[in-house]
Amino acid sequence: MKKVILFAVLTVFGLHAIAREKKEWIYTDGVLQHVFAIESSAKSTELLRLYDDGTFEHLKYTQKSSGKEEVQRNLGTFEIRKMKIHFNTPKEKDFSGKFRYGSFFFNGKLYTNLLDMKMRKKNEVFKRTSDQKFFKPFFICLNKNEVVNNSESAEQLDLQRLLDFILTGKRNEEEKVMSLIQLIAESVEYDHEGLRANKYANAQSDVKSILAGRKRLAVCAGYAHTFTSLCEMAGIKVETINGHTKQGFGELGNLGGYHAWNMAEVAGESRLYDVTWADDGETLDMRWIDVDPLVMIGSHFPDNAEHQLLSESFTQAKFLSTPVILPLQDGADPVALNIAARQFAGKNFRLALPGKHKVTVLQYPSGVADLVYTDELKGTVRSFTSKNVGSGHYDGDSTFFLVPLTEAINPLEITIDDQLEIKTVVFRGGQTDLMKHFIAQANRQYADAYVKGVIAAIRISDEKALKELLGDDNTLFFDRKGKLKIDKNMTLACLDWIGEVSALTKVNHTNISFSEDGEKVTDEFTTMHVDVPGKLRCTLEHDGVYYRVTNVELLNK
Repeated sequence: MKKVILFAVLTVFGLHAIAREKKEWIYTDGVLQHVFAIESSAKSTELLRLYDDGTFEHLKYTQKSSGKEEVQRNLGTFEIRKMKIHFNTPKEKDFSGKFRYGSFFFNGKLYTNLLDMKMRKKNEVFKRTSDQKFFKPFFICLNKNEVVNNSESAEQLDLQRLLDFILTGKRNEEEKVMSLIQLIAESVEYDHEGLRANKYANAQSDVKSILAGRKRLAVCAGYAHTFTSLCEMAGIKVETINGHTKQGFGELGNLGGYHAWNMAEVAGESRLYDVTWADDGETLDMRWIDVDPLVMIGSHFPDNAEHQLLSESFTQAKFLSTPVILPLQDGADPVALNIAARQFAGKNFRLALPGKHKVTVLQYPSGVADLVYTDELKGTVRSFTSKNVGSGHYDGDSTFFLVPLTEAINPLEITIDDQLEIKTVVFRGGQTDLMKHFIAQANRQYADAYVKGVIAAIRISDEKALKELLGDDNTLFFDRKGKLKIDKNMTLACLDWIGEVSALTKVNHTNISFSEDGEKVTDEFTTMHVDVPGKLRCTLEHDGVYYRVTNVELLNK
């Protein structure tokens, strides 16, 4: 008997699961005429929506603890006869709410009976409302323009209907583009965990899952692709741009991380947008909306030079040699600068800008200029305190600033007119002083600092440092007697080196072979390297705590 009962329960559950799987979001083509609302609590709202084709939606929006909104929906039909409105009970209901189906009196309000209506008591079942947020399509949150958080959303959402709603009343391309960016920023969060694990929550080309899936997460490729897809649906010319970006001191002198952003044609001109960087959580960071091309090139270097939108394109060499330039406000204007990404100076660094400007400079400890990776921190947090070194002065036709250099490496953050932030690194002394600093700061726990120490030791043929960093039994640089041997071409490659190295690159490999029995054997492994761009490649191993250089080879032989 128990087996029979269990079978029956499993059968009912199975049929219910199948019914849920087959459930579809049914869209009505009727014109919305009336909306009645009652708020049962601060976190739950019920709506009754009447359409001119005789259909109705009974909706219940619930605010979840995660902050996401969920909607349940009952669909049915109604008729109005002699001031009475008759609701037909839906065949399938998602929920039971405060609304009871049957006959109601209709005169702008819904009453349970004629006596209540005539006595004008305040116990209407639903009150008609003109609040525009209640006129949104049922699949849109009441308080935000994002898709409700239902398991069916991604599969059932009609993107064209979503676009029709989002773009209603938008008069021009600029307003349309802003509405689409706001939709993406409100609906999507950055997939930090997916980036670390190299396994994303959604395919970066799956617009529906990114906007409406169970996990609304994306990295830059997903943000840019979603923006491109929605703009194309809206009839706006758009392109996805791929390239490299730099933001911090540690990325000066190298191409930085690979990134994706967009170019859209608005009001007859091409404009630049970085939707990923504009998504600032609760707000929209307008600094990355319609960015001046001369400002954008200070941090974004596209693969295709045409995407720079500059009359004279930056070469890769020029991008590498320029400082990081970031806008501090919406619509920041470019300023004529004669500052390199990295430069030598004596005891002081002198800055001169044509024209009259408000200039402030923050000076950071040298460690800020090192690239440190998340897995190297192991739960620790590096913090640095900056020092304000005063303000500039205007003399003649230019603004001047003198910065005392207190360390071998001086990361400077220069603010101009509260519009632009410039990041540059100034070295005190000469190249030999810099090499000695890199050797002194070498740390095998951090790839960047370790590799810089190794290359600096090669540059000045520091035998003691190489033994400490590589081991005196390392055959790359020492013979059997432990005597230093360095390839002359390797030293020549480092002659003008001042610390520019690429980010740590990890490459996954898969080797497939077959055993004597014919069985396939798969061998998976990862290699790591750091480059002196165009000159040297340092191959690394990592034992979980320390790095070790296993090979150094010349590039472009």
